[in-house]
Amino acid sequence: MKNLIKKILREQWSPEAIQDLKAFHPELFEGDPKTGTGKKPKGSGRRLYTDEDPSDTVSVKFRTKEDIVDTLNKASFKNKSHKRQSQIINLIHQRVRAAHSNAKDPKTKKRLKRALDYITNKKEKSKEKTKRLREQTIGSGNYGDPIMDTSSGNVPPQSYDAGSYTHAKDGKRHTSPVSKLAFFKAAQLVSKMKDDMWFTQNEDGGESTYYRTNDIETPLKVVGINKTGIGDKVFWAAFDNKEGLRDGSITNYDQLYLRPFKRYEVPMYETARVYKTISYAPKVDAFSKEDAQNNVMYDEDGMYHSGEWYGDPSYDESDDDWETTDGPHPDGDIKQIGIIYDEQQGLNESLIKEMGPSPEENDIISELNELVQSWDGCEEGMPVACRYKNQVQELIDKYKNLPL
Repeated sequence: MKNLIKKILREQWSPEAIQDLKAFHPELFEGDPKTGTGKKPKGSGRRLYTDEDPSDTVSVKFRTKEDIVDTLNKASFKNKSHKRQSQIINLIHQRVRAAHSNAKDPKTKKRLKRALDYITNKKEKSKEKTKRLREQTIGSGNYGDPIMDTSSGNVPPQSYDAGSYTHAKDGKRHTSPVSKLAFFKAAQLVSKMKDDMWFTQNEDGGESTYYRTNDIETPLKVVGINKTGIGDKVFWAAFDNKEGLRDGSITNYDQLYLRPFKRYEVPMYETARVYKTISYAPKVDAFSKEDAQNNVMYDEDGMYHSGEWYGDPSYDESDDDWETTDGPHPDGDIKQIGIIYDEQQGLNESLIKEMGPSPEENDIISELNELVQSWDGCEEGMPVACRYKNQVQELIDKYKNLPL
């Protein structure tokens, strides 16, 4: 588009007029950026979903329902974020809706109606997932109230002292989500890398828990959770479950016993020396100001010392500095004053089955069901294809029938 504008201007405008236009509208003479910016550049001929970032492009076909199914089953689509998938689904819906609206031939209209019904259904499901994901975040984004991702696949961020960072895009504070799988792998590695003596010594190490977390940084780093604030929770998960993690009887996150995250009141005391500045203005009777000052400065009876003028309107004191002379020391029993996040007892396999599939697993079941419905390979004389289709259907029925 910009190149076309430039061509017209060169053919029909004088060099002086072009220079004047360039001074007021330089963007008309700028080339498109080499890489995408996430937005369509003003005056650019780029198309929103195809040109902004070539590495993020998904080729789209929508002539038939089967074309759309193939598009949404591509690895290039499935590997995208939900936000990007939603954009692509909306694009397909817009184009199919327009094509169906403009179609005149009855057969074409029927074919596009089938495709439109399918992509409309996918669009509604995408909107439901977007709503669910929004409901899975809490927090205002301030320093003391960071935004937390509470998705079911992550360790609940309220269950530990989650570290936060400032997000580059929105400028708000966010916690780094820790997947349950990564957490389980970290606890498993710690339980196997450290012996019983190490665990005993670190149950009460007599120093900041920072050093204990630093001692298990390698396994945390291996699974990519070393800067999330979850080190203490990993230690206690490994400590409380080390036998099962070592002998293989605990095989996933849901089988772990995870102790509650509590709030304590820790009584302490220390002695300190405080340095104050005291100001006051004694009232002195004298024949000159020099006599008045000398009587105060060289007072031998103490009548002009600051303590004698405490309560006078002129009296004022402020703390300038202080230093600890002893402590801090414990001063009484530590009290539990609340539970921030309750314990997880650990689930056996029968309880996991009773719970049924998670929302993410339901999404997978739904996609498998759509795959079976569009399976064209099972026809008469094709027993192998039919057997595979039937096996997938049995798998779907098995999980759909689990109680929620």
